[in-house]
Amino acid sequence: MNPEPKPAMKLTRHVAKLRDALKCPVSRCLIADPVVAGDGFVYERMCIEARLDFGHVMSPTTGAVLPHSGLAPAPLALAALVLLEEIDAQLRVPAAAFVRVHGKWRLGGTDAIFKRHTTALQETLLCPITRERMQTPATTVDGHVFERQHIERWFALGHATSPMTGILLLPLLSDAPLARALQTLLDDTCATEYS
Repeated sequence: MNPEPKPAMKLTRHVAKLRDALKCPVSRCLIADPVVAGDGFVYERMCIEARLDFGHVMSPTTGAVLPHSGLAPAPLALAALVLLEEIDAQLRVPAAAFVRVHGKWRLGGTDAIFKRHTTALQETLLCPITRERMQTPATTVDGHVFERQHIERWFALGHATSPMTGILLLPLLSDAPLARALQTLLDDTCATEYS
């Protein structure tokens, strides 16, 4: 039996790390309906709602008191889940010379799949305000992730609404652990880029 090719092994490890980053901290299962809690962590809606319904006011991840009990959509997690689903679908037919992605034919093969995937992942990590890669990601109460200094400047300029949704926001920010995990994954991937 032939050993798995090096690029395929790296891609498999990359997908495993992405899947791990998208697991609910409570259930440790892949998130299907992601929400952001007051601690900035992404949870499976059913798991965190159950905890809040039972009166838990502590973050299940950090142990600190949640700054608020609201739950917000998690657009970054949704984007990452779509990427994971697409790469899983593409990996089911890795030997194909061409694969159909979003209705268009693309070059198949592990290398091409990996490059498309990492490019899409990089796109999800751009700050919506500046379109530059986030260094210190922060989550607003509407669940969107921004570069901390740019969203703080947005609020300092007197804006009271989300630059993404237009809804009224409290200038309350949380860390964005999922964004940091995806950044680390991408940095590790780029550092060990295969030929």
